[in-house]
Amino acid sequence: MREKNLDQTELGRIADVPQPTINRILLGVTGSPRGDTLSKIAKAMDISIDQLMLGPNQQKTVNPQPQAPSEEDYALIPQYSSSADCGAGLFNDHVEIKGGMAFKRDWMARLNLKEENLSVIYAQGQSMEPTIREGSVLLLDKSQRKLESGKVYALLHDGDFRVKRLFKNYSHQWIVRSDNGDKTLYPDETVATSDDAERFMIVGRIVWQGGEL
Repeated sequence: MREKNLDQTELGRIADVPQPTINRILLGVTGSPRGDTLSKIAKAMDISIDQLMLGPNQQKTVNPQPQAPSEEDYALIPQYSSSADCGAGLFNDHVEIKGGMAFKRDWMARLNLKEENLSVIYAQGQSMEPTIREGSVLLLDKSQRKLESGKVYALLHDGDFRVKRLFKNYSHQWIVRSDNGDKTLYPDETVATSDDAERFMIVGRIVWQGGEL
């Protein structure tokens, strides 16, 4: 950016990318930046995506050959066709692997995430907005099934695969809550009895989400 005499705010204006997104990418805290976002930033800086991600020294390379992400630096996390419904629930007869999404291993290590426990799924519905928007990419850690009040979990509820925030109230009952403020459409649900509890199965915790800001 120095060569172009741009700061992050000006670059964000030219590239039509929010400044916080640019900051996270430059700091390396975004696990898997979206391709269209990288393309906008690279175009605004008049460089290639490789030069953006690998640094200014890469600009001197003549006709660099495209390379796949290194297994040493990246973990390929399986993407599933299953959508996690952020609403009334979406029944899934089956799921299938659609491919994988690459995440930086050092980023995963900072969050204490292990490759074998992770899956990529997609949000559907509006009940978790504005936190999670429809179509957002979600990273699910299936090892984190111990409930912590206030965290977001993927759960099976009467056979439906859902994403909700869980709270424990003063009576030590668990509340299944949508982040959407319209409680007429998305009311809280209370797990009050052992029969209620048997209807819920925790699949894992949502540890990251990607989508438009």
